[in-house]
Amino acid sequence: MQQLEALRRADLKALDACVEAESAVVFGLHRLERQQRKLLGRIATALGVQTEDVSLSWLAAHAPAEYREPLLERLIAREALLERVLQRQACVQAVLEYAQRLFEELRRTAVCLATASPIAYDRSGLKGATLTWIDQTA
Repeated sequence: MQQLEALRRADLKALDACVEAESAVVFGLHRLERQQRKLLGRIATALGVQTEDVSLSWLAAHAPAEYREPLLERLIAREALLERVLQRQACVQAVLEYAQRLFEELRRTAVCLATASPIAYDRSGLKGATLTWIDQTA
């Protein structure tokens, strides 16, 4: 999965690109779903059927025989696509949760490092004063 790889590499640009690409796909699917609902509503009105009763499955079941098979094939393909989208959304959610946990861990580590007082050891290996410089004469 590209998001996890980008996260492992700490490649924020690649992670942003993945999120933007998937957001565009999801947005496009939502747009198509709205168009489909409108179209099915118009079909229901034209047929004199309750709008709530008309779905793609209903349409395929009531279509003339020559249209039934192509409609059923598209319906199966649509269901498979929606399943993949839901799986991808679950993966994206997992990546986001992982990134949030990682960020929180990094934040806690940074706080610890910022508040810790570094201890220096003298040449004999005993704890010395607080480290303010490194003795490179040894």
